[in-house]
Amino acid sequence: MLFNNHILSVEDVDTAIFKHLKKGKASGVDSFSLEHFIHAHPLIITHLTKLFNLLIRHGYVPNLFGEGVIVPLLKDKNGDASSSENYRGITNNSVIAKIFETCMLYKFNEYEYEGHDLQFGFKRKLGCNAALFGTQQVVRYFTSRGSCVHIACLDASKAFDRVLHDRLLSKIRQRGLQECFVLLVSNWYSKLKSVVRWNGVYSSAFRVFTGVCQSGILSPLYFNMYVDDLIHKLENSGFGCFIARHFLGCFMYADDIILLSPSAYGLQCMLDKCIQYGVEHNIVFNAKKVFMQLLVKRNLIMLICLACTSHLCPKLMFLSI
Repeated sequence: MLFNNHILSVEDVDTAIFKHLKKGKASGVDSFSLEHFIHAHPLIITHLTKLFNLLIRHGYVPNLFGEGVIVPLLKDKNGDASSSENYRGITNNSVIAKIFETCMLYKFNEYEYEGHDLQFGFKRKLGCNAALFGTQQVVRYFTSRGSCVHIACLDASKAFDRVLHDRLLSKIRQRGLQECFVLLVSNWYSKLKSVVRWNGVYSSAFRVFTGVCQSGILSPLYFNMYVDDLIHKLENSGFGCFIARHFLGCFMYADDIILLSPSAYGLQCMLDKCIQYGVEHNIVFNAKKVFMQLLVKRNLIMLICLACTSHLCPKLMFLSI
């Protein structure tokens, strides 16, 4: 993919504003919303196009692109409102940064990243149901031939917030992207900082040293890049389910993982690989959301089920084997 001075056209920016981005979203620290650009003079599109192409050319973004406002939202209204664990933070970023990322997303996907076939998260026309269907078919294949299947479901705790920036940049560079794009991401992530808004009062700004940019348009793509080689490591281990020499021992939906193996020993080795990968990449698997099954033909033997609340595990329990 060639990053020349005119990688983005006026049509790219216009399409991002009027077709791809959703209206009615909260404004960021710049107090701009998408509606400001929709109803502005059409010349604003030309100015944004020139700005975005300069950012790509020089690998530099304004400080405003890295600033976000975190709004804590209560998870459980019946829970303990004084506990920080009962809140999740929603970050509002600059709408100009979102327009820029949206333009890059469609240009970027056009040339480069598809990721491993066993990663079903953040891909067009794929999702949780596709991952579950693949799991179901693998289990049926093995159990119909008299083999058992050992299954483990893992949930990475706050995985998006634990991404190491230096490793992420290294993986982006390994994709073969030109250095100006790597410098762009590096400069952007070196400027990440946030403030917390609570009852109309803002906290002091603080730096963000780990994690992908929350609410960022490209953040799901970055996360897939970050964890993609875990599937390759599991495949190269030789353990797990194989059908006609094709590895089908792992299905991922974003940060949720299903492992499948014909043997308990193979499953344990795959779990060890995941734990080792987690240590190297600052990923922590939540022990309270572990789910394991042993499946044999027409029978379901539950081994362990500990409060599993990931996207995949509850549905997996009701698969028709």
